[in-house]
Amino acid sequence: MPLKEKTVYITGGTGGIGAPLVQHLIDAGALVTAYDIEKEGDLVANIDKTCNHLQHNTPDILINMAGYNVLDYCENQNLDAIVALNMMVPMRLTQAVLTGMKARNSGRIVNIGSMTALIPLPHLTGYVAAKAGLKGFNDALRRELGGHQYKAYLYLSARC
Repeated sequence: MPLKEKTVYITGGTGGIGAPLVQHLIDAGALVTAYDIEKEGDLVANIDKTCNHLQHNTPDILINMAGYNVLDYCENQNLDAIVALNMMVPMRLTQAVLTGMKARNSGRIVNIGSMTALIPLPHLTGYVAAKAGLKGFNDALRRELGGHQYKAYLYLSARC
């Protein structure tokens, strides 16, 4: 898919591997909006506002990259927070753009997963569960959207 003049909305685009990806998209001619936690606040807390914005301003491409993990024993992990950001946020943002993409008969949704969804590692219990849930969601959605010009992709990152 050529990126020139395509609108892209990305979460997790202000740090880590997201910042270079955003620059690559811009260099390819895409019009990129990155959710910025420093300016916009916590994405989980602002999910309804963000979904509303995307419903009314559906991008050509949605990239769900925001996430975090905790390397610790399960009993020490904040499972609600881990699952909310790594699984529920991408699911809700995907839901928000589907109507617009279907109406336009085009669009791409890219959910960033993790190899831990396939090879569960100890001390990443919540993260593993969230990414496995995201994989299941994306697999089902990809089949649901099969044969259309709007598609959902899951990329498994080796980064935990």
